[in-house]
Amino acid sequence: MPTPPEIERKVRRLDSDVQPIYEVLAELDAGVKKVQATQLRQGSRLDQIEDRLTGVDGKLDTVLDLLCRDRPVDD
Repeated sequence: MPTPPEIERKVRRLDSDVQPIYEVLAELDAGVKKVQATQLRQGSRLDQIEDRLTGVDGKLDTVLDLLCRDRPVDD
């Protein structure tokens, strides 16, 4: 049984509509992967900064302890 021309035309039109959608999805996927990579780098950098701040915080506590220990007590 032959396919009616109208159905063939609709199938071609749908196929031509679907292809640009796949192209847009591929571009979006590439963009999302770039954003994910950037977020991973930023997260790593924030972890490094947090580690440094923790070290500085510990050193500051030590300095404050030394300063308070050497300070004379007021009567």
